[in-house]
Amino acid sequence: MLKYVLFDLDGTVADTSEGILNGYMYALPRIGLPVPADKNELRPMIGPPLVRTLQERYGIGEELAQEGLRQYRAYLGPIGAGECTAYPGIPALLRELRERGLTVMTATSKAEPFTRATLGHLGLSNAFDYLGCADIEDRRREKEDVIAYIMTQFPDMNGENTVMVGDRVYDIIGAHLNGLPVILCTYGFAQPGETERETPDHTADTVDELRKILLSMIH
Repeated sequence: MLKYVLFDLDGTVADTSEGILNGYMYALPRIGLPVPADKNELRPMIGPPLVRTLQERYGIGEELAQEGLRQYRAYLGPIGAGECTAYPGIPALLRELRERGLTVMTATSKAEPFTRATLGHLGLSNAFDYLGCADIEDRRREKEDVIAYIMTQFPDMNGENTVMVGDRVYDIIGAHLNGLPVILCTYGFAQPGETERETPDHTADTVDELRKILLSMIH
């Protein structure tokens, strides 16, 4: 029986793209990288840890990528965390799941201070029982590491009583590496074809479909 539900934040709980993309546009020129004419060209970067993404996309070293992360966070903290909106139906779904006795958590690659700031802006500060996040030192950055850490805090978690809800291939990989099933939310930030080699256990095209899948798993 389902007991724990882990939610990715960006692209699953909320459309945070405006703040994230503005943060990228702020950070890139400050570390000497080109800024695209259209910030939406950077959408594929949303989701995975920024340090790795900068290194892979621009071929830069760890030190410069870490500076890029610091510059991004300099924008995200005071401004970008508030440039977001919850997907319609998500606040009600979170409430319903908790009312039904489930433990609802985040499992996000966003560091905890920025997760709290985003949830505060969304009016969801009290919507989760536990916040599973990347650490501010950027050592626990990959989704599989975040999920693994959460599971150390809740030792009874397993593939029978826990499900991961996310929108990117990294959520599928991270959950499956930790033995958990995944619901992929296609309304989020996934890029065309990115999940072809990684198969989610369930797929939800809308929040209503997500609700139906989760309720079916309760029983």
